[in-house]
Amino acid sequence: MYVLGDTEKHQFPLILVVGREPNYDDELDDSIGIINKEHFKSMSGGVWVTAYTQVAKQCFGPTARAWQLKALCLDKNASPIAFTNAFPVAIPNAMANKAVLRSKVINRIPTHISGIFDNPVARRYALVIQHGADKTEASSVACAAIARECKKRDIPYFSTPFFYNGNSVHIQSCLREAAPIMQSILADFVAAAPNQLGYLGVFQGSCRLFHSRGSFFQPLRTLRIEGGRTDHTPVARLA
Repeated sequence: MYVLGDTEKHQFPLILVVGREPNYDDELDDSIGIINKEHFKSMSGGVWVTAYTQVAKQCFGPTARAWQLKALCLDKNASPIAFTNAFPVAIPNAMANKAVLRSKVINRIPTHISGIFDNPVARRYALVIQHGADKTEASSVACAAIARECKKRDIPYFSTPFFYNGNSVHIQSCLREAAPIMQSILADFVAAAPNQLGYLGVFQGSCRLFHSRGSFFQPLRTLRIEGGRTDHTPVARLA
């Protein structure tokens, strides 16, 4: 699992994005990896960009971009998005026949998924999004295990096509019902983590985050942040 900077130090809820497997040669373990700010700034892979783009679009509007949400996260050195993988094995991108390698670890998948939901930040999962599932046995086992863990904990669970830009429209459609949940999570994130972004203004029922250089976020439809509480009505200011 990977989180940005000081994410573990806070208590705001998290969106857990579950991919297939990491694409490197190292052994995979159950530790929580910390992404530093400099690395986060340079991250341009399809999965990372798509995740931030999709959450931004559901929260800020259909024209929003990944950098808008990333700027807020960089300012706080924390993020409401955590990343993990469905399969307990790392497979480099250059390796062919990944399905065969995944099939060899099927018996390890349920324990791996259980560990994801038993780690120190698991109690903060407020939404789980799995992307890239297919019809193979390994994928079916992983999907069933994730769905089971989410149901046990009453966590909303959504499955989407693989996270890359070419699937953007379809992913947006799959996540439309999750938009109110994402907005509530983002509201808690903004309220909980210290920031330098000034205040949250509301004009005619829509919210904008303001920076000293001026407004740079799209309207946040109907979002309330007041004393750490969230619902879906406008508010005038973030303390």
